[in-house]
Amino acid sequence: MRNAEARVALGVTAAREGDLEQALVWASAPSKASASPSLR
Repeated sequence: MRNAEARVALGVTAAREGDLEQALVWASAPSKASASPSLR
């Protein structure tokens, strides 16, 4: 969960600075939690 929160924060920061491309990179980065079926 902390990794997801960090990606959101980094994406928001990049978007506020006007770097939309980097914001989308952070938003689309896969998380280990969502990729792991054992955690569902």
